[in-house]
Amino acid sequence: MNTLSDNQHARFHGWKILALSTFSQFVSVGFTVYLIGLYIEPLSQTFSATRGQLGWASAIFLLVASGIGPLLGYWVDKGRVRIVMTLGAAALAAGFMLLSQAASLLQAALICVFLIAPGSAMLGVVTVGAMLVQWFERRRGLAIGIAAAGISAGGFAMPPIVAWLFVTFDWRISSLLLGLFIAIVLLPVTWLIAVSKPADMGQYPDGAEAPTRPAGEKTQHATDSFLQLLARKDFWFIALTIGAVSFTSLMMITYLVPLARERGIDLQTSAFMLSVYAGSAFVGKFLIGWVCDRVSPRRVLTGISFFMALGLLPLLFLDGLVFFSLSVAFVGLALGGLMPVWASLIALNFGPAAFGRVKGAMSLVLTGVSIIPGPLGGYLYDANGSYSAAFDILVPVLAVGMVVSFFMPKQGGERYQKAAAAA
Repeated sequence: MNTLSDNQHARFHGWKILALSTFSQFVSVGFTVYLIGLYIEPLSQTFSATRGQLGWASAIFLLVASGIGPLLGYWVDKGRVRIVMTLGAAALAAGFMLLSQAASLLQAALICVFLIAPGSAMLGVVTVGAMLVQWFERRRGLAIGIAAAGISAGGFAMPPIVAWLFVTFDWRISSLLLGLFIAIVLLPVTWLIAVSKPADMGQYPDGAEAPTRPAGEKTQHATDSFLQLLARKDFWFIALTIGAVSFTSLMMITYLVPLARERGIDLQTSAFMLSVYAGSAFVGKFLIGWVCDRVSPRRVLTGISFFMALGLLPLLFLDGLVFFSLSVAFVGLALGGLMPVWASLIALNFGPAAFGRVKGAMSLVLTGVSIIPGPLGGYLYDANGSYSAAFDILVPVLAVGMVVSFFMPKQGGERYQKAAAAA
């Protein structure tokens, strides 16, 4: 009997889905958002651009990714995950290869807008999250935490690797190599493994032998339209709190390396600070993902905001590499829970069948928050000659998010979550 159960568990395609999702996150974010800070200096020198102009890079990237979010959500909820992810890998690979040949800042921007940003979005959280909430129920928070750990793994590994490539070759050859890697490795793997939901293969979530969806989990909002979503109070409570945490994360990712350089830290060590941030977030995704399956995600989100604000204090008020590193590590550890808690809240409040649409709609309404950190940090530097002013505003932003999350309404799906954790 145990042998039969073990054999069936080994054949569960969800483990391959989880591995693909983790690798996809590694590439979609680790090859893009985490590298923006490294590209600022060489692009500024190559195209004679100001830091304020290049500060728009992250804003443009996130604007495009957020703008196509609702469309991606619609398609992945319709079962088109394999097509979406394969097209995303192709677009991202082509984008990096063309970026290596860009002759002007305008050309580089257009490549980002039409290839790199859409490709990253198609491989990102909306798509893989929609798969994972279908393939996993009892351990949904942990599964999403593992997949989201791919983001941190990419952020940990890629900055020092690409910094070394920049020094050894240049940014153009480095971009070409990144594009070739995506085309050769990720593109075929995505086509072979991606499957929208267990029913497409005659399986059930978590590898169960029979349907296990509990009655307590909410599914009645699976057909909510975009306007209906905007009219829901829980939608806005989640979005505003996530927005505060995301704002802080984007400012950290974009300007952590320039801030470290400003404080006299060499390029390799500055890039390693970003790796420390991502490595801590990697641990946080597992830890907080596990917690999300056992504790109310509303309270977990409040805790994330509080501990991120607390962790920023040494960075703001103390000097030295040791305090800089400890602050970055603490903030990263708390930030690691963002993706698991966000996905858990969507699944509990709106149901797994609507995950793509809700996540896409929420990403779209958060566009205003997402595009601010890049240009704001760049212009504050141009105005003050320092990146410190950009980091000074992060604690108040997180405080607002913490207050909003504390008053987030409780949903019935949390009763299922507690029962599943006890089972």
